[in-house]
Amino acid sequence: MLAHLELSGAAFDRGVSQAGVSRRSVAAWVEQQTGALGALGRREAMRAARRGPGLRMQRHLIQEHERLAGIALGAGIAPGLLEWAETQFRVCGRASVCGSELELRLDLPTELLPLMLTRQSQPDAVGFSSVELSALPLSGCVAGVNQHGIAVAIEADRGLDQISLRHFAQDLLFRASDLEGALHHLALRARYAGGSGVLVIASAAGAAFRVELAAGECRPRRLAPRSKPVPESTVRIDSSLRQLCYFDVSDGSERRCELLAIGEPRTAGESAGS
Repeated sequence: MLAHLELSGAAFDRGVSQAGVSRRSVAAWVEQQTGALGALGRREAMRAARRGPGLRMQRHLIQEHERLAGIALGAGIAPGLLEWAETQFRVCGRASVCGSELELRLDLPTELLPLMLTRQSQPDAVGFSSVELSALPLSGCVAGVNQHGIAVAIEADRGLDQISLRHFAQDLLFRASDLEGALHHLALRARYAGGSGVLVIASAAGAAFRVELAAGECRPRRLAPRSKPVPESTVRIDSSLRQLCYFDVSDGSERRCELLAIGEPRTAGESAGS
């Protein structure tokens, strides 16, 4: 697993910095996703992504598309190729809530495990800072928590011709200050941008909703809390502490990341990448 990243500034600049960690790894992953298509197939895939999820992201999730464009530039690849490659990677898992913790038992493709990373995103102007679990080639996140204690996790991400729910998750962290506002914002964004799958959204108080999306239509249901934590969880988010823990199944290590001001010194026992 790669190092923890602390990224600040405009979304595009954060994307460039993220790819700069290992531009060869990003380019190699995109090549792995698109290599079998051939030259003609790549052009057709890029056009399909541009007409579909790429265009909808650019119109309705602008910050997310700007970060994607920054990753593409930082890796020296065409943005259209990354738009298409991103649609091919989807995650699934099972989320639950126990106290102030949002838990996720996550299933990830083996080839992406070495590229997984934790990162802190701190916008330059409007928007909220957050700490997230993502991967080096990806602009959106699999799970995360923002400065207001709003936590999100993806249970299912469906429809390769639609925007990945990773981008909705990241957008919620960027914009939502409370649970009611998060649900309203997601419904509004999805109505225009589309998206299918399942997101879980939780607050620091332990209230949570499981939201089913079907081509942009949202159906939220309150999620009943568990009395005991699930030991098999690979992601644990403590919303009250603004802390994310990720268990890396590839090497058995655990990383604990707490949302701090960029450059703020960590006290004894804190870890950004242990």
